[in-house]
Amino acid sequence: MHKIDIDLVEMTMDVMKYTIDRISSTKNKIGKPKQAGELKNLSST
Repeated sequence: MHKIDIDLVEMTMDVMKYTIDRISSTKNKIGKPKQAGELKNLSST
């Protein structure tokens, strides 16, 4: 099990802030899954 320390708490808060911002934003599009070829091209650049 994880030992709870200040770094873990800070990381958890960062994840929660990002999540809340992401789901409450009306400007950002969540998007859709990319095809395998598109992902391959992205990783090779």
